[in-house]
Amino acid sequence: MKKHITIALLTVFLSISLNAQWQVCNGPYISNDIREMVSDGTNIFAATGNGIFRSTDNGTSWTECNNGLPYFDVWAIHLSGSVLFASIFHIGTYSGIYVSTDYGNTWVATENEFTPGDVPISIKSIGSNIFTAVQNEGVYHSTDNGVNWTMVNNGLPTLNVTELAINSNRVFVSTGGSGVYYSTNNGGLWNSCNSGIAGTDQTVTHIHASDSLLFCSTYNGFGPAGIYVSEDNGSNWDLRNTGITNLYGNDFVVSGSSVFFATTMGGVFYSNDLGNQWHTFNDGLTSPCIHSLCINGSNIFAGNGQNEGTVFRRSIFDVGIEENNIVSLQTYPNPTTELIHIEATFDEFDLIVTNAIGQVVHTMSGMAKNGQITISLLDKPRGIYYVRLKNKFGVGLSKIILQ
Repeated sequence: MKKHITIALLTVFLSISLNAQWQVCNGPYISNDIREMVSDGTNIFAATGNGIFRSTDNGTSWTECNNGLPYFDVWAIHLSGSVLFASIFHIGTYSGIYVSTDYGNTWVATENEFTPGDVPISIKSIGSNIFTAVQNEGVYHSTDNGVNWTMVNNGLPTLNVTELAINSNRVFVSTGGSGVYYSTNNGGLWNSCNSGIAGTDQTVTHIHASDSLLFCSTYNGFGPAGIYVSEDNGSNWDLRNTGITNLYGNDFVVSGSSVFFATTMGGVFYSNDLGNQWHTFNDGLTSPCIHSLCINGSNIFAGNGQNEGTVFRRSIFDVGIEENNIVSLQTYPNPTTELIHIEATFDEFDLIVTNAIGQVVHTMSGMAKNGQITISLLDKPRGIYYVRLKNKFGVGLSKIILQ
């Protein structure tokens, strides 16, 4: 038993140093920004300054999917069911939306073209209603998968729009100088929802909605003002910056109780308490400039924004590790041919097992019995697996070899 425990502890610390951090994905190899990423659980799409790339293996490899696009300067990408939308921009020449119904293999143009100097910077949907925010033109709405677009700006005090967010009953648009507005009738009328956002902070660069929980990053005349959070569908906002060392925000993404925030020079931050306290999430990042975030299964992806074209991948279950609340997992036997036993000095736990590329292959939660947790890997192919366990004391990691 002593031998098993010694091996397990070495395995834990090796796993923490090698796996509990951001890993560089194998592509896409471009010399431009990763501006936005979306996922449907199987496919991950990246919109970049050099076109659109797709991964079907959790970011391990990427392929170009630009057939039919007139230009490769892509500013936004969005999935609505199985229909993919992308905004294409070529300075002084073209600005419009392209649609793909075969996961990016081919693209066709929609009817509407925008002023060549105005960028469609955000695309969102709810049901059959598609919206795009176009800089200096406001918001457009489509009910036929983007074949036709109608301008819907009634109630907006400015056409300088920056991003869209949608939940089950409201469409939100952030603006440059007038804060946040919402509509409950598909853009027929926009209403202000800026209670709590300081008057000097109403240049809102990014907004994200998760049910009635909203996050936005703001800017004033002197620099970034910080993150505002609303827990009541935009009726009231609170400034919540504690723990963030760089406030130049680029993107938000939410997974369960965790919200992640990408910044221009501070990397990635996360919060597990609605933004009251933020923590760094940067181990393994080779650049602090992150423009886009995306969740796919149990992994979070981060896209670089300094013309490096790098995508990073990390498990969302690594949250908490950088605060050093590491739980030592005593796992044995390792290597194994089927069963893994974990010595448990705790009761309630949540556990996942992932393969070498981060795909979840087994989950467990509940109470440990008789001081032990047992996992069967009998039906899994031979190879390397990672066990991640969370309990009230912290996070534990272990690398397992299945023979």
